[in-house]
Amino acid sequence: MKSPKKIRVWIAVLVAVAALAVGIFAGTRISNLASLMPPVEASLPQDASKYTQEENEIIERSQDFWSAMEQADEEGMREIADENCTFVHIGMTCKLDEEIGYYTSGTFQPTEIVFHGQSVELFGDTAIVLTDCDYSLKLGGFTTSHHFAVTEVYTQQGEEWKLIQFSFTALVS
Repeated sequence: MKSPKKIRVWIAVLVAVAALAVGIFAGTRISNLASLMPPVEASLPQDASKYTQEENEIIERSQDFWSAMEQADEEGMREIADENCTFVHIGMTCKLDEEIGYYTSGTFQPTEIVFHGQSVELFGDTAIVLTDCDYSLKLGGFTTSHHFAVTEVYTQQGEEWKLIQFSFTALVS
């Protein structure tokens, strides 16, 4: 019997193939589907001076996590993320251990991350960071690139902020 992880990957592949087939069958090219969506842009501020010291520390924590992911740095990812952190990707969700495994095994191999902006909002002991980026990576040997709004949720645990949710939302423009 196949592992649940392999089954989820195959389901994601099948969904992508089905979407392509539906587009072809309906006479609509996939590139034309994007024109049906309203233009989306995550216009996020770049001016750190508008944030408090605490908000800037949270953004720095976010940037440190992105760097750890890009470098497949397990220790750096564990330092920032709660052990029960949930990651939401296109077609799958997973917990921290599985996410780290994708990066350290080479399943996810970031090739370029271009940041367009970040914002942070505090709600008591919870912080939400929105990251607007273009994220390119090799995935199973294939290069893919998407424009994402990434929602990062942090909670204050003692004196430090821990990542508890990391969700990719593909932006269509």
